[in-house]
Amino acid sequence: MKRFTATEKWDKAWFQDLPLAEKCLWNYLCDNCDAAGVWDANWRLASFQIGATFTVESLAAFAARVEVLPGGKVWIVGFCEFQYGQLSRECRAQNHVFRALEKHGLLDRVSSLLNTLSDRVSDTLQEKDKDKEEEQDKERKGEPGETELPPDPKAERRAGITALGHRVGAIFHRQPGSKWSERERKALIGLYPQPEEDLSLIERYYAALWPPHNERNILRHDLGTLLNNWPGELDRARKHFDRNNINGHAKTQKCL
Repeated sequence: MKRFTATEKWDKAWFQDLPLAEKCLWNYLCDNCDAAGVWDANWRLASFQIGATFTVESLAAFAARVEVLPGGKVWIVGFCEFQYGQLSRECRAQNHVFRALEKHGLLDRVSSLLNTLSDRVSDTLQEKDKDKEEEQDKERKGEPGETELPPDPKAERRAGITALGHRVGAIFHRQPGSKWSERERKALIGLYPQPEEDLSLIERYYAALWPPHNERNILRHDLGTLLNNWPGELDRARKHFDRNNINGHAKTQKCL
């Protein structure tokens, strides 16, 4: 699974002060936590994969940035805010995030994200209602009014398409601020909403076979081609995992 990383952390004093092993541990936690930012602590495995010895006491280096939950699981407190910005129940692409937060009993802890989005949507609706009333008053008085514009897409839909674009673009290492062509944008909108199971399947499929230029590799070479051939790629992904009998979990190489 691909996710955003804070490249500016290398300029932060708290990260600069960490020993090398703890820098690796922080990146390890960010890469191996679930959609809610929770890592099911396995200190033996983390120590083996990083090449240094770690215990729960090692988390003291990260201060309030992490929290040990009941049962020993580790939560990266700011993970959801960094990865998703705003959360919406209307965004199907974020359903897995809500499920993970509810599973760990953390939904209330990140409720401020929901409140922020709700307030913005409410303010927008109130402004539209006010403009509509003013326009109707002008019509009743016989005054010329402005030409009515088509309504904007719902905030939840825009947020969902943006989140989908970030995840699909990340497959080709495209940064969130990168410019999309009109062809790519229309293809992305045509895919929304996308079931989480299908999106995760494509992510695992491309992670397993990347890069696409290997001999006998049938991956699409650019984002636009992938978007326009999405159903076919889903079929290929299912056949790939069925053929390798790995239940949809691609084996990928990790490097530090």
